[in-house]
Amino acid sequence: MATKTRASATKKATAPAKMKAKKPKAASGSQRSEAIARWARSIEAAGADRGWSRAETATYLGISIGYFNVLLTGGGENQKALGRPLIEGSAKLLGTSVLNICLQAGMLTLSDLYYETDHVLTLEAAYKRMAADPELCSHLPSPDEWAGKVPLSTRSKYGITLLFELASRNLMLDKAEIFAPED
Repeated sequence: MATKTRASATKKATAPAKMKAKKPKAASGSQRSEAIARWARSIEAAGADRGWSRAETATYLGISIGYFNVLLTGGGENQKALGRPLIEGSAKLLGTSVLNICLQAGMLTLSDLYYETDHVLTLEAAYKRMAADPELCSHLPSPDEWAGKVPLSTRSKYGITLLFELASRNLMLDKAEIFAPED
């Protein structure tokens, strides 16, 4: 039976990767407990640097020594949230931001700090809006080029370069100069 499990695990590992990016999973209970314990140990160290005992550090943070000891062990599996006064007090003690404390304690991940959007839909809406502009539409790729069904034509590449020139105010393409006849 173990051989079958290993074989199926190997088969899964060699399967082609899916094209869609996976969103990072939230920290598991044990990862969160480890993060809380690391954060609490950094608080304990900052208190010790000031010459404080655990009890004095807990008093500074406005928590009991018992609760501080629970945090030092990872807060247990039930530790879902830390109070705002505790977070603010520890940020002040550690000389950092509340946001950084939330990251350290595993309450937030870096992926919580950015917004994901469906760029395909956004770009389609933008293309329709640009194509409706009579001055701009002649410089745009064709709908098939935009959708990626056909490669960009030279005309489209030229148009995109001209749009970039306009936006950046940089000359990128040589152009023929027009001379007015002298009188």
